[in-house]
Amino acid sequence: MGNGGNGMRGGSRSFGGMFGGDDIFSQFNEGRPMQHQGPRKAAPIENRLPCSLEELYKGTTKKMKISREIADASGTNCLGEFEFVQF
Repeated sequence: MGNGGNGMRGGSRSFGGMFGGDDIFSQFNEGRPMQHQGPRKAAPIENRLPCSLEELYKGTTKKMKISREIADASGTNCLGEFEFVQF
């Protein structure tokens, strides 16, 4: 009975050695590039909006129409227009 509990000693070390270390999940992507999932984020649009110091101080409402090509669900590019108000 004195030897019954010793069977598990060192078991975790030998199990870890079987997979080459502690992090067995690092082996799943070895040699393969990582793949990005989902749509890529579009670059930000920057446009100048003319305004005076008085408009900045008191506040004003201006309209700006911005167009950008966007892909629909089928992957076809189409022209999307956005209108931003209240600057």
